[in-house]
Amino acid sequence: MINKSDLEWASKEVQEFSYVINKYPGKEMLFSLLTGIKYIKRKFEIIKNDMIFLIHIDHPYVKIGTYKKLMDIYKKNEGKIIIPVYRNKPGHPVIFPYSFGNSITYKKNTGLNYIINNSKYEIIKVPVQDKGTTVNINTVQDLKTVKKT
Repeated sequence: MINKSDLEWASKEVQEFSYVINKYPGKEMLFSLLTGIKYIKRKFEIIKNDMIFLIHIDHPYVKIGTYKKLMDIYKKNEGKIIIPVYRNKPGHPVIFPYSFGNSITYKKNTGLNYIINNSKYEIIKVPVQDKGTTVNINTVQDLKTVKKT
């Protein structure tokens, strides 16, 4: 997902990706996720055990080893939701089966956490030693604060 204002830059600088324009950037993250899932459904053939690896751009400090660990755990637990946990705090990225993503419906003011916790899918919380899973950068001030620590 990308905002229209960032598309020109991204198309030049990061050409190896396809982009889905978020026409409503003011809406909740769940709306963006559902827009991305619709794009995947139109563009790709979905295989039974496919999954969605939800990676937020505002969590830039997640270690590569954490991504690998979460993928390895998902491969051993296909069909389950995988959530990293740092110091008892759930974080990102989250992995879930495509079937879960395909079953989500948009309800205003209902976040993904609520939907995950009220779903029929088993959740595996994975302890990680990666503060980056819980570091959310939304402003320049957030970035300055993180750089100080």
